[in-house]
Amino acid sequence: MGIKLGAKLDKVKIPQVNGTNNTLIGNQLGIGPFIRYYFLNINNRVNVFSDASAQYSFITSKSTGSIENKFKSIDYSIFVGSVIFLNSSVGLEFLLGYNNSKALDIDSRGEALQLRVGLQIHLEKE
Repeated sequence: MGIKLGAKLDKVKIPQVNGTNNTLIGNQLGIGPFIRYYFLNINNRVNVFSDASAQYSFITSKSTGSIENKFKSIDYSIFVGSVIFLNSSVGLEFLLGYNNSKALDIDSRGEALQLRVGLQIHLEKE
């Protein structure tokens, strides 16, 4: 169990009927609890796991020629994945899973099947 910090930057070009592009730029910062279960021996350099989490996020988005929107959201995720431990504190992880997101300030929901690559850092007591 632990605390997960998240950051996401998006820049998407959306083609318009008139031949121009509308650019959507978004930033997301979040924090929330997670629980993870490793299936193999904890001393293995490579391991397989399942992960469930919730995240409270602050989001800013703006598209071409529009006002900047700011809102908060809550996300729930379930993932499975594998990790390659580079040393006893740092691991490179690969995840596949489902994410459900609901904006708290506006009427917006989202669901996604996601493929993620991440870095996990464990704090060790000496």
